[in-house]
Amino acid sequence: FDPTLKTKKVRVGILIYGETTKQLLALDNKKTTNEVVNLLSNMNLKKEDKLCRTMTHLALKEVQTIMSSTKRNNTAQLILLITDGLTFFRRYRNKLYKTRNELKKDGVILNVVSMPHKKGKFEEEEFVKLPHDIERNYFNGSDPDVANAVMEQIANDAPCPKTP
Repeated sequence: FDPTLKTKKVRVGILIYGETTKQLLALDNKKTTNEVVNLLSNMNLKKEDKLCRTMTHLALKEVQTIMSSTKRNNTAQLILLITDGLTFFRRYRNKLYKTRNELKKDGVILNVVSMPHKKGKFEEEEFVKLPHDIERNYFNGSDPDVANAVMEQIANDAPCPKTP
């Protein structure tokens, strides 16, 4: 989506989730960099119901469906999951981990940014089990340099091919 590139090399999709999922930006969109940044800046991330339940397993399953139908050969696929690490209900975690394992088997790299829970709850399990590699693909959302760390890791995991 970088307009300075002569060919389109990066595709970005945005899926927001809570109790349901909503595709904010389709993966095969024709948006410019400014339009994508504007969408990100204006996202409504407020809870969608009284209970504010996080259904991470549904979000990951939907992303898996989208990625499998838009896969390009010899192209890296990455997910940036921003979560408080508390899938509601805990019984859905097995589905979540199953989808994560399927994605990893398909070569998808899952990056996780942990965000503080609004009520201060914390469970490490999802943060440890979801990232592709806990040492490289897990980020603390409270870190003031988290954006740079994420971008550096994405560049390492999926470098753009050199242009002649």
